[in-house]
Amino acid sequence: MSKTISFFGTRSAESSALADMLKVCAEESGYQFYHFSPENADSSLYFNACLNSEIVIVDATIESVASQANNGNIVEDDHYAIFNVMHIAFDHIWIVSRTYLPVNFTTMFRDIAPSYPFPASHPEQLEKTPERITWDNNNIVQAIKNRLPVFAGRTSLASRLPPLDPKNLTPFYTAYAELMAEAIKKDAEERRKGLKKVFISYRSAFYEDVRALQESWKGQYEFIVMPPGSLAYESEVLPRLRRWQLMSVLDRQIDLADEFWVYQTDDYDKSWWTQGELITLAYRKHSGTYCPEIKTFDPSEKSLSPGYEKMPELNQSQAERIARRYSNSDPLTMGPENVAAIRKMRKWSETPLIGNAFHWLIRKMTRTRLAKEIMATSHPASAITGGEITEEELLKKVGDKDFFRKYLQDPVWEPAFWENAVLEYGKKESAGNSIDVDAFIEMSGLEYVEFRPDELKKWIDAGKYRHNGIEYKVLNAAPRFLWIANRMGKQPKDNLQRLDVCLFVKNTDNKNI
Repeated sequence: MSKTISFFGTRSAESSALADMLKVCAEESGYQFYHFSPENADSSLYFNACLNSEIVIVDATIESVASQANNGNIVEDDHYAIFNVMHIAFDHIWIVSRTYLPVNFTTMFRDIAPSYPFPASHPEQLEKTPERITWDNNNIVQAIKNRLPVFAGRTSLASRLPPLDPKNLTPFYTAYAELMAEAIKKDAEERRKGLKKVFISYRSAFYEDVRALQESWKGQYEFIVMPPGSLAYESEVLPRLRRWQLMSVLDRQIDLADEFWVYQTDDYDKSWWTQGELITLAYRKHSGTYCPEIKTFDPSEKSLSPGYEKMPELNQSQAERIARRYSNSDPLTMGPENVAAIRKMRKWSETPLIGNAFHWLIRKMTRTRLAKEIMATSHPASAITGGEITEEELLKKVGDKDFFRKYLQDPVWEPAFWENAVLEYGKKESAGNSIDVDAFIEMSGLEYVEFRPDELKKWIDAGKYRHNGIEYKVLNAAPRFLWIANRMGKQPKDNLQRLDVCLFVKNTDNKNI
């Protein structure tokens, strides 16, 4: 049987042209080529291709952006509806794009797509731009040609799985789950061979210094550095939901590293961003998952020392609250389809007389059904408890009369968490020599003002905002996008969610995030 490459394209003429170019490239390398467009592809066909083709290429171009930038007709981005999370684990699934990718639609291998640009020194230059089309099909084809020889001896997933028996799928899906777990483990082992990978945590004002550090240690380490603006701009206002979404993306990058270096500067721990990276490490330590070795780099001495003096430690309550925020903000687990129902449950639970009966009924149902059938899928135990837990322990925990009351009262379900943009204008000094984890979680350590969507639009239209004697110029920049996977067989309203970018730029110098 000949080796195959399956290509999943978009509706655009550019994607069809890319398919023609890749077909020639594939046949020259001895592969049979299959082209699937949104008109003839669905999620089951995509899953089947990932199992049976030696290589799967996904055109993830955001065509609505590409066509707008080229002043063409708007092309729908409905191709995102068929994809699943397989590309996270398996390196034979390659993501290519002519536009910037959604912030969370990436692989652990290397995506063939343009990187987000380093932000301009003057944020107002980001208004309506930057130009989002920086790659063309020639870039993609050349990268594919360079990669194909590395995969010459690769076999398909299906060849490593038991035969599919429609009457009894359990052995197949059990083996598939084990294979995915093995792939993730193997990928981690491969990454940790050769040069150590180092994630550098730093304040954005020192980006050029960090780049110089990379160059001086080139050949000794492989560095993971998130450039300023790659996930959010310094002057961008974000809802709490988006802050935690970015934390989940950073968490996956940190998971790739052998070592985590704090680039020590006087203002290092004054940023929500850098505090969040440290708390991510603390959460990993608390939950018992993999945590890279932590070191501190002193740029003045050019020295590296073990640990970080202000490294926080979590208690169980903090871990539980962080787990809920991660689970309900991470695009791969957030389940936005459940939020409306949970808000209704919250309202019922607060209703006089009905509330107590409601909680009694929920506890009884949970002990008999929800813990096994719903909690394990919609809301993993770790999202409730902050760590691994047995079914018996979960049943005991949800039997507590106050458990669901506290769960439903969590701020993560409030509209403000999802919708209101937050503008920071100050930071309260924390007592002691460590990061105040509670203040970080609840944002009590910040001085800020937040805007409902209608209020934000008002200031965008006005073009300026004034608070505490400081005037801000209010700008819109090119939007980012977030990929929402189908969950539990259900498709969300939009698989590709637009993230509007709004900048509040101080008219005075501001280096704090």
